[in-house]
Amino acid sequence: MSVSASKLVVPAYVLLCLVFGGSNHGIWFSAVLQIFAVLLIGLLVLTTKKRDVPTSSRALILLFVASVLIVLLQLVPLPHGLWTALPGRGPIQEGYEAMGLPLPWLPLSMTPYDTLDALFYALPFLAVLLGTMLFGRMQPRWTVAALIVGTIAGVGLGALQTTGGESWKIYSITNTGAVGFFANRNFLGTLLLMNIPFAVAIMGASGPANRNMGMTFKVVGTAYLLFILIGIILNRSLAAALIAVPVSLASIALLPLKLSWKWYAVGFAMILAGGITFLLAGGALRSEVLGGDAVSIQTRTAIWAQTLRIAADTFPFGTGLGSFREIYAFYEDPALVNHWYVNNAHSDYLELLLETGLPGLLLIIGFFGWWFVQARKVWRASQVNLIARAATIASAAVLAHSMVDYPLRTAAISSVFAFCLGVMATFGTETSGHPQRRGVRHMRIA
Repeated sequence: MSVSASKLVVPAYVLLCLVFGGSNHGIWFSAVLQIFAVLLIGLLVLTTKKRDVPTSSRALILLFVASVLIVLLQLVPLPHGLWTALPGRGPIQEGYEAMGLPLPWLPLSMTPYDTLDALFYALPFLAVLLGTMLFGRMQPRWTVAALIVGTIAGVGLGALQTTGGESWKIYSITNTGAVGFFANRNFLGTLLLMNIPFAVAIMGASGPANRNMGMTFKVVGTAYLLFILIGIILNRSLAAALIAVPVSLASIALLPLKLSWKWYAVGFAMILAGGITFLLAGGALRSEVLGGDAVSIQTRTAIWAQTLRIAADTFPFGTGLGSFREIYAFYEDPALVNHWYVNNAHSDYLELLLETGLPGLLLIIGFFGWWFVQARKVWRASQVNLIARAATIASAAVLAHSMVDYPLRTAAISSVFAFCLGVMATFGTETSGHPQRRGVRHMRIA
């Protein structure tokens, strides 16, 4: 494949994910994205040599391989003498005995078909992650451009949904208001949050070597930032609106300000992020401030408490990836069940804890360790790479939102998140090809 073509593979696929990956309810959309993901992964395997894999990215690849191995182990059939000894399997054993059936070999996962299905939904994330580390690192600005194009199209569609009603909605099961290419308005809010640092990076891509070009970057970046804020207002996602404050403050550090002011902004942003997370998780905000979202927070609090109880009952092995909906329904009080059902824990960390147990918890801890090490490397480097720094803030926004929701379970958000991780993983490699901001010679988006 030519160098020019390789620059466009990842951006084109990310744009495809932004348009067609807004919900797992779109079965055919998901199937198309998974097929293209397999093709992209196959292309990477065939055209990549071992020496082309950046050393700094291997730790992240090992974490992902370990997570896949854990899921595959959940599918290995176990003799009844083993699976009956696992925590939380008593009701399954009682069911077979009540029907007078012999106990069969069963896997660790209590819903093995859902576990296998969950692996396929991870394909877009893997394709973009590998593509960014191998192809996309040649020119990450093209992927940022694809992100901007997809976001503008999504907000434009959201505006039509606000004025034109349900006729502009893509999915039959969806929120009211502006959702863009998503089914859940909070996920459009997540996408807008991820765009904030990249918009500020465009504003910071200027320098004394070319003042006219620098002013153009400032105007374009400012205009796009205002467009994002308008999108957040149209979106009306409480979590996105609140998290936008610390994300915006953290993004100030991308601008060529004095170092002391940058770190004051970052520190203040971290304090605000912690306070907002506490308020959202604890439901401390009053109903008159939140309006209809107060019910949502109260519901989430109840779901989190129940999820923790189930996780404790099935710890340390979990119930199997993708099993949440079935397991949660089994634990529900029949007297309280109605036509609504709980499909997710509305906290990816709690859901992964329930489904994967101690191995999943260790992987989460390992991932955060890798993320902090790479983020520190990106921000302490002498040569400034604005895209890499923006990627740390954008990925942090998703990680924060995942505490109270599940945005990474859509191909649209997971693909952009994978791009951010890929940029972080390849930062500082000799062949990364990232244009950088160097001293006083010039400044440009990188």
